[in-house]
Amino acid sequence: MREMKASWIANAVLPIVLLCSEAPAEPLTYRLVDTQDISYPGKQRRTYRIVFDVAELPTEAQLRETVRSFWKNDKTGFDEVTVWGYLPEMDPENIAYVVSEFTPNGLKSFKLNNFAAYGTKWWQEVTAAEARANEKDSLDSEKIDYGGSLKLTQDDRTVALLFMSDLPESTLVLISADRTFWERGNDEAYSGEIYKEDLPLVDGEIKVEINVDDRSWYKKRKAQEEQFKGLGVFGEIGRISDLVTFSAMVSPRRQEDDSIAAVFGRNGEKMGGEHIRTSSISVFELEKTLKIPFNGR
Repeated sequence: MREMKASWIANAVLPIVLLCSEAPAEPLTYRLVDTQDISYPGKQRRTYRIVFDVAELPTEAQLRETVRSFWKNDKTGFDEVTVWGYLPEMDPENIAYVVSEFTPNGLKSFKLNNFAAYGTKWWQEVTAAEARANEKDSLDSEKIDYGGSLKLTQDDRTVALLFMSDLPESTLVLISADRTFWERGNDEAYSGEIYKEDLPLVDGEIKVEINVDDRSWYKKRKAQEEQFKGLGVFGEIGRISDLVTFSAMVSPRRQEDDSIAAVFGRNGEKMGGEHIRTSSISVFELEKTLKIPFNGR
């Protein structure tokens, strides 16, 4: 299932590279080149583009700490913050090398996009680092099979979700609830986000109660349809499913603890078992659906 169309397609994340060199996680100097307020009703959202002031290829730890430090500087009050980072010579209006997302709770996601280096002096260094990382992964890869279960208990529009697994303690699990919808004249399925949160595994389980309320995502979507009307970005919603999909997903790239990410492998190549789904990377995922009528209008 595809997620909702994004208005920032130019910054879609392509295959990443995690750099192998070790260096202290000290923030880099940088310059801010662009700020955008892309808020919509009920959500304060900002985007920033920064260029790192470096002469040598920085480590992932340095880049991660730099964007985190940037966000901590008077930007923690916004609901959503995107920070795009560039190395010198990269076009700051094109694909970003660093793509990071923040919520009031902190860093939500962090990715490096090596294709952003194409055509610059960094390209050879970045691709060489990727080759070294891939070679190391192939030598070190020993899969561990992980099991898990997902239990849903429904009380009207409240769903008690219980996820249990033998994944490492403190593994971050993305718990989500989404409703499928379709645009008029389009057979492609999209999802309306009802609930989404990264939660840590504690004593092998996660418990959370989810109120299935469609009003927030539906209001946001209708506002986007109106804002971009006539531009071909968002089509009008034509049909909405009565089914809500609940999922528990573990990705190596969403882990804040580097030791846990290392156990899973850079692309999840060390994760095994019946719940593993593989595309560009491997993730652990369990899904279940419940029939709960739409209440967004």
